[in-house]
Amino acid sequence: MAPPADKSDRMLPAQRRHRTAHLRARVSMVTMLVSALLVAPAGAQASSPAPRAMCSGATSRVRPRTTTMTTPCFNASPDPVQMGGTVRFDASRSPPPTVGATITDYRWDLDGTNTYTTNTGATPTITHVYAARGTISVGLRVTDSTGTSSTTTVAVTVLAPPTAKISQSPTPAVATQPVTFDASGSHADSGGQIVDYRWDLDGSGAYATDTGSSPTETYAFAQPGATQVSVRVTDNAGGTATATIPVTVSNPPASSGSGSSGGTGSSGGSGSSGGTGSSGGSGTSGGSGSSGGSGSSGGSSSGSGSSGGSPSGSGSSGTSAPSSSSAKAPSGGSPPAWLASASQPFAALRPADRQAIVAGSDSYFAAITGEPVRRSLAVAAHGLWVNLVADRSVRFSLTVQVAPADASRLGLSRPARRVRRTRHTRTRRTQSPTVIGSANGALAAAGQRPLDISLTGAVRTALRRRHLTLRVTVVGTATDVHGHQTRVVRAFLLRR
Repeated sequence: MAPPADKSDRMLPAQRRHRTAHLRARVSMVTMLVSALLVAPAGAQASSPAPRAMCSGATSRVRPRTTTMTTPCFNASPDPVQMGGTVRFDASRSPPPTVGATITDYRWDLDGTNTYTTNTGATPTITHVYAARGTISVGLRVTDSTGTSSTTTVAVTVLAPPTAKISQSPTPAVATQPVTFDASGSHADSGGQIVDYRWDLDGSGAYATDTGSSPTETYAFAQPGATQVSVRVTDNAGGTATATIPVTVSNPPASSGSGSSGGTGSSGGSGSSGGTGSSGGSGTSGGSGSSGGSGSSGGSSSGSGSSGGSPSGSGSSGTSAPSSSSAKAPSGGSPPAWLASASQPFAALRPADRQAIVAGSDSYFAAITGEPVRRSLAVAAHGLWVNLVADRSVRFSLTVQVAPADASRLGLSRPARRVRRTRHTRTRRTQSPTVIGSANGALAAAGQRPLDISLTGAVRTALRRRHLTLRVTVVGTATDVHGHQTRVVRAFLLRR
């Protein structure tokens, strides 16, 4: 007698498929529950408070499900970097490959060859100098206390120095008339950009005029002669380059007048500013010449007919007269000492400068101007430059001040407190601003010129070492030769 058939053999095909699917669903559910129980301790540990990381590593699960892997990370600073500059790599915030373990070994691939030949042991930082331009894929391989290793890469851009170019319009320059210098032909290396333009407009070697990211500057030379103008450009990697062009400044064009002819000696032609008067008219025999007429503003000329039948008269040459805005001594006294020493070159007032003052006023005849946003590293190296503007001879006395809160951020000593008492209220204590620099300057006549204000050594050191963004205020007084004073104020923002 044959053995009884198995129950599964008597199932129809449709019943077998249904039973197989049911069993698979149950197995999948049990697997998920077991996985959740095994991974729960690692998940609980990962959710505990931890310091915020500068770089984040991606987490991935690999079999067996009891292990959680993370990708290491590191930061490169600066990036991009100037060719020949030093880059610092920092992996101190990198997570270990295995959650809960500790990193015991850092190995670096600094030249992009995929060979981790530089070993810093348990030290997570390293510096390296790149002599050639290009993009380097820097790699890091970390090993934790469980022996597990993981790698990551960061692309670092190495830039060549920028190229500076400068042009002039019009050519040649004319004294007291504006001329524009254009450095837009300058360019940075591929992957970089020009972020700052500084100008040396008087050939002194000091790049005192900062136009920020604007590549043009308009200037008017006060005197004719030969000089040179230079520009220094800085790219986003800190690289610099300079360009210089010679500049010839010519005299402004002069127009001449003509004397009349015949009869008695007539007045000579009027001389223009700086020009010469023409010869007087000829006198008749026996006639007497009349006195010469006065020339227009800027020069005078006269002509006279001689007596006794002299055939001709002569006109004297015109002489330049001071303009209404030039330096004048106060009535009844000699010029002040500071006016005699105000020999620094200056330029004519520009339209933007005239908007900052009220020409002819005794209260708003001077001001200080300049770009409102500056780079703190440039200020630490070269000082804080301002532009002195006035419609007459003026002496400036300026100080740079910061609020008490910013003084504390700079690490300066706490300023002295000033006690103010009132009659009906209780005593209140206020802190005065802290002075971090000062300078004096002067204009010999109406015009504008730059002035660098040097900061104290402690402030320069703090600006170099600390990543600070702070507000400074330049405050001072402007005094003319007659003793009139006006207060000048200008605020600037310093940032990295």
